[in-house]
Amino acid sequence: SQSSLAEFRDRIVQCMTSGEKHVIVSYHRRLLGQTGNGHFSPIGGYHCGRDMALVLDVARFKYPPHWVPLQVLWDAVDTVDESSGKSRGYMVISRGDVSPSLLFTLSCKDENWLALSMHLMENVPLLLQNCELHSVQKVFELVISSLPANIASFVNWIAEIRTVTGQAKDLERDEVERLTAKSKVLQQLRETEVCILVIRVLEQKNKGCLFVSEVGEDLPEAVAQACCQGALTFSGILDVSHSFCNYRKFVATVEASSSEHFTVVSSNVQRDGTEQSIDVLVPTAPETQDHSCGCEQMGIMPSGNLKLLHPVLKDLLAILILALPPEIWKWIHDLNVQSEICRIVSLTSLPNGLHEEVQHLREQFQLVDQCHKLDMDKNLEYLL
Repeated sequence: SQSSLAEFRDRIVQCMTSGEKHVIVSYHRRLLGQTGNGHFSPIGGYHCGRDMALVLDVARFKYPPHWVPLQVLWDAVDTVDESSGKSRGYMVISRGDVSPSLLFTLSCKDENWLALSMHLMENVPLLLQNCELHSVQKVFELVISSLPANIASFVNWIAEIRTVTGQAKDLERDEVERLTAKSKVLQQLRETEVCILVIRVLEQKNKGCLFVSEVGEDLPEAVAQACCQGALTFSGILDVSHSFCNYRKFVATVEASSSEHFTVVSSNVQRDGTEQSIDVLVPTAPETQDHSCGCEQMGIMPSGNLKLLHPVLKDLLAILILALPPEIWKWIHDLNVQSEICRIVSLTSLPNGLHEEVQHLREQFQLVDQCHKLDMDKNLEYLL
């Protein structure tokens, strides 16, 4: 182990007294006399006199918060995970300096994420370099047509979810604020020149069919995934392969103000004989045109003359193009086209909410690229 009981204790004491940092432990349940194997939970307190830590088990339906002697907890942390062969441990986390993304995030959970990263960071620049492109639309056509069908496994929609206990409840103030912000950023994205050009490409070249099986324009599939992943996350489980959602046709539209409405889609998630109720919160906006999203089949429809406001294919492609590292566009030979693209993807041209969203994704791209290079270095060291 790279740590010790004494260092572990010091970390917990520091975090409990700072109020700004928190300890997350990865431990073996059985060493605490519990059922199950590996598990993650935060530490909520420390009793100095009795040398005990308060474990805030994320699977509260199974184990409520409980005190554990620090030596016992350390023994459970200082173990090896059977599946990976790597040591368990603990981490210290704190609030970041910038707000997290509201709508999208890059995911490294898909097994093909390295290939997707390599395509965006290496293949796309080569395509731009080897083709004569005399308009921004032609550039977008080339980039979009080159994307693999599973691009949605790399750029994920961040859904707003919550657990349900007892009767349905109105939205909390912070939930309303987040949904309002999501709605605002999504509408800002759809007003950008990038999104308008993406829509034009999809309409003229009919490229959307390449992604329907993976991205889809309908909300039910996205909601089902969000419910299942949310239920397992609240239970401290990451494997979603054997989970499924059973929908109740229960939809409540909650009015937060005279101009803002939100649809609450509730579902039951069943796994291993247990059941959890999960809400997915989706912003709605006044209907401007007819967009069929397949929601009628699932009973997911807002009341009144409203439409569900959630990210679809055009949004995913637009945010992806905006978030690509700016240096990618330098490979375009036509300097006028290069200059025009740099202008419309520039952060300075974006409103505040969308500016932060794109900035966050660009930073994620940098981290993904670094991970990609580290993985390549490891493979090279192995070959040598």
